[in-house]
Amino acid sequence: MFKSWRLQLREAEEALRAGRLDEAVALVREGDLHRCLPGKKLSVAVAEQLARRAGQRLRQGEPKAGWQDLDAACLLGSQAESVLAARREIVERMIVAAEDRLAVGEAAEAIRQLESLEQHAGASDATRGLLEVARRIESARNLRSRGKFSEAAVQLERAATMRPDLAFVRDQRELCQRQAQEAESLAARLHAALSRSDWTETLVLAGRLLELCPQSTLAVDARRRAWMAVGAPPRGDKPLDVTLTWHANDEREPDRRNTPAARAGEASETPQRFLLWVDGVGGFLVCMDDEIVLGQASPGNRIAVPIRGDVSRQHARIRREDGYLIEPLGEVWINGRQIHRTTILADGDEIRLGAGVCYRFRQPHALSSTARLEPLSRHRTQPSADAVLLMAESCVLGPKWQNHIVCREWSNDVVLYRRDGVLYCRAMEGIEVDGRFCDEQARLELDSHVVGSDFSLSLEQVARLDK
Repeated sequence: MFKSWRLQLREAEEALRAGRLDEAVALVREGDLHRCLPGKKLSVAVAEQLARRAGQRLRQGEPKAGWQDLDAACLLGSQAESVLAARREIVERMIVAAEDRLAVGEAAEAIRQLESLEQHAGASDATRGLLEVARRIESARNLRSRGKFSEAAVQLERAATMRPDLAFVRDQRELCQRQAQEAESLAARLHAALSRSDWTETLVLAGRLLELCPQSTLAVDARRRAWMAVGAPPRGDKPLDVTLTWHANDEREPDRRNTPAARAGEASETPQRFLLWVDGVGGFLVCMDDEIVLGQASPGNRIAVPIRGDVSRQHARIRREDGYLIEPLGEVWINGRQIHRTTILADGDEIRLGAGVCYRFRQPHALSSTARLEPLSRHRTQPSADAVLLMAESCVLGPKWQNHIVCREWSNDVVLYRRDGVLYCRAMEGIEVDGRFCDEQARLELDSHVVGSDFSLSLEQVARLDK
């Protein structure tokens, strides 16, 4: 037996009053409510509520659900002025939001928003114009990353002509001009450093040029030459595509988990790491992988850097390539600005995860691509450590300020380094390793203890959280 339209109308009105909007929409769409005047009025009221919810969802980053609500509102409300006004307001708000994205350097996200707006709301002059500006700004960014500042300036000039009211476009154009002059000066100095084989200066200048132009072939080639000259692997190269084996002797059967097939499926589940205890200095969590994940310290969460704090299980991924990149998996801020895509990390950057877990990213030593994460907030890793070391080919300990671990009371530097998948220690003097005297360098095991004339350090295996 079919319900009467009056009963359907009352049920729909009650659902709307109770805030059950989806139920009200379904009831209005059933039967022939739109044929009667009370049903038409109720349809408009439901459409207005849908339009409001659409705006909320779009502002909260739920574009699919927001557009579905808005489309349904337009169907229910037909040409009702209140619904059309809500639609215009949403379009205007999204255009302003896209402009805000452009102003903070997130052109790719602005393009995505504008393309979605054009797809669902139609191609207005305002949308088309701003989308063209966003595409030119993104093109300029890509050109600048390759050192093509002249071509980038042309794109920004055209964008400024199209939208002269956007001050940030003019700012980008002026910044591009300043960066072009700086890049030209750095390139000249880099050529001079290469010609006199000053490899330390070459690495410093190449790093500064890469901050301006992350894809500069000149800087990448110069840095590669410098690494080869000092006998260390270039940043970004991976000649040691093996994991640490920690063998007591060469005759022991290799760990089957270190095969390429095992690493392909389990690298993210079994991070390579250990604790490094330096007497009189502190403890450090040393991560050996080229890619690590930071997240919540919880049972079963096999990540490299478990943090006791209000963060997601997997909150951010840091990857070592030509330098360091950070990929946000949860809410991540760099120097106070939230990022939404993979971003290059520079020495000194402040990283904030979630509400308040903060680290300082440091890459202090010019001749090593190892980096350090220094905690700025009270949150600590599990196990607790004074800092996290992202160890590449080597880790330098000693009295100099640019060392990865500064040990002010030591007389000389001590270096931990990897060779053929095995960890070694090298010092400027004879050292004692696990009770045996060694001449300046020695192979280390997972539980090794190293003693010198004025220093002592120990390695310790990290207990797995899922045990």
